Amino acid sequence: MIRCGRALQILAPAFLGLGGHRLAAQGESDSSDLAAVEAMVGEGRVTEAQVRLNSWFEASSADAPHAEIAHARLLRARLSPDPERARDDYLWVAIDGRTPHGAAAWLRLAQMDLVLDEPARAKDELERLRSNFPASRLDGESWYWSGVALERLGDVDAACDAWEISLVSVGNPAGLEGLTRDALAGCGGARLRFTVQVGAFRERATAERVMSELRDEGLDARIEVDGGLHKVRVGRFSSASSARGMAERLSASGRSAVVVGAES
Repeated sequence: MIRCGRALQILAPAFLGLGGHRLAAQGESDSSDLAAVEAMVGEGRVTEAQVRLNSWFEASSADAPHAEIAHARLLRARLSPDPERARDDYLWVAIDGRTPHGAAAWLRLAQMDLVLDEPARAKDELERLRSNFPASRLDGESWYWSGVALERLGDVDAACDAWEISLVSVGNPAGLEGLTRDALAGCGGARLRFTVQVGAFRERATAERVMSELRDEGLDARIEVDGGLHKVRVGRFSSASSARGMAERLSASGRSAVVVGAES
């Protein structure tokens, strides 16, 4: 299946202000200062961008048009080394929803949560992007990252569907198109070879409680009955390494998790 590590390596520099596509909405008229900050961000000139942006907030934010404030907060979030401070700015722009910058804010927020290993939160944020901005130029890109989030949650079928939609949607950057095709290459008949077992219980009620807890965490959990035992399992994976990644995440949260063969 997809090499999630490779995909997330693309994201990490973006949250140091490096590279990435332009954040401003196309055709929007920004101040010369914000345009300069945008250029610095694209070139990886982080310190210069931070200084210029801080100067803009001190001198211009009180009287700036609403769209410029949204753009400035989006840039500040991207340049912030503190995820919680960045989240505050991303959410302000995303929830405000009065400018096209809202779509970029939802996307950046979801990407940040993928880097922070919060795929359930990322999945919800990407759904909000498409719901609130149905004609966004970021549609194809958002579906790609939805696929990454869904695979990390163990829902491989839904991940493959998301990547298929991404290829035919508007706005899938050239760099992500190759990754999308790589991901889809693993979406053949062998995609259900492994799963992760969290427990095996004689009492159905106990299994249902564990399954409910896992689903509340956004995971693709289910119960399979075998030999009088109710086995709680998470996800269906095409490779043992992907399944091990899920098992490690579950183990880190204090659960017992073991990789087993998936039923067809």
